[in-house]
Amino acid sequence: MNSLDQKKRIIYFSLAAIILLAGGYLVWRTFFGSSAPVQPTGQPPITGSVPGFPQTPGGAISPTPDGNGSPPPTPVTALPPEAQKLLRLTDYSVIGPALNPDQTKILFYKKEGGGLYAADFDAKNINKLAPITVVGLLDATWSLSGDRSAVQYLDQDTIKSFLHIGTSTVAVLPPDTASPTWSPDRKSLAYLITKDGITNLVIADASGKNPRTVFSNRLADASITWITSDKISFTTAPSGRAAGFVFVYSRGSGSFNQVLGPRFGLTARWSPDGSKILASFTDTTGHNLQLALFDAAGNELQRLPLITLPDKCAWSSDSQELYCAVPRKTSGDTIWPDDYLRGELASSDRIVDINPATGDIAPILDEETLSISNIFTTKDKTLLFFINRTDGTLWRYKLKE
Repeated sequence: MNSLDQKKRIIYFSLAAIILLAGGYLVWRTFFGSSAPVQPTGQPPITGSVPGFPQTPGGAISPTPDGNGSPPPTPVTALPPEAQKLLRLTDYSVIGPALNPDQTKILFYKKEGGGLYAADFDAKNINKLAPITVVGLLDATWSLSGDRSAVQYLDQDTIKSFLHIGTSTVAVLPPDTASPTWSPDRKSLAYLITKDGITNLVIADASGKNPRTVFSNRLADASITWITSDKISFTTAPSGRAAGFVFVYSRGSGSFNQVLGPRFGLTARWSPDGSKILASFTDTTGHNLQLALFDAAGNELQRLPLITLPDKCAWSSDSQELYCAVPRKTSGDTIWPDDYLRGELASSDRIVDINPATGDIAPILDEETLSISNIFTTKDKTLLFFINRTDGTLWRYKLKE
């Protein structure tokens, strides 16, 4: 055998050995090799859990009886009504909510079809007190004693009114009665009657009897508030496109004096003791809404850094606190208070507590999306009530436990 043949054999044997070794390694790797993952050099192993996934011992998700590997749902425990800080008392629209004489129940009229109801503060018991049926209910103004109300309703194109005394007595008020208001001593009722362009202030007893006209003027569409035993306030119809005024009529002297105005968009709410006025006003275009406190003579005491209306506020019965619903967002295109009064402003409100003496403002409720109106509180300031303007439902909020 020559040297060339010998070299060929060596090359062939070497190639065969390499092929056999490579094939053997692949077989061993496939059937006997370790399946443990190899961590990159210099990097610690990745451990821990994925945020949002429920964890069990060992980091695995426990299978459920149905075997789908999903965690069982967490049971939701509903708080009983008496334990809830914020509670919806009705699932239907109401009109004219108020507290009963001993402040143990809340009274209201059901908007659809009428009917006077009384509800516990936890809504466990809601009882119909009077089977009165009224279509087109607009408002109900209660006396301070909570034992009677002046009810207004729409009959075709005419606003009509009657007194609802107790649960069974009804006294019809004259046609075109407007802005009924009760005296602080609960003994009298005042309202406006307009004829031939003349607005007449009428005062009757608490049963609507013995009416007499005590004062007349030409303030069209004004509203009145009985402030003290002697004084009744007149506020002109509010609009951001017109100047407004607040006047005070004295029963004793017969005087009629301007207190506020002229201010565009003027609306006002007097404190129960008649010492202060919460008022809002705008620029001449109905924009740039301002809120301020005034004394009874119309002197500005302080400007409040809130964009809201007195209609969305309430004084405590001792005149020491103000509770206001304040829209979280407002549009620069809003005409105040016109858009609100027409129901075109669907605000999402928070409630704040204002100290009129210091101007301090503290948040109360800022968790829910509610359009809040008709705020009032119990005398001890432990409970606050309001209507969600979006659907007319009645709500309760605990100010203190």
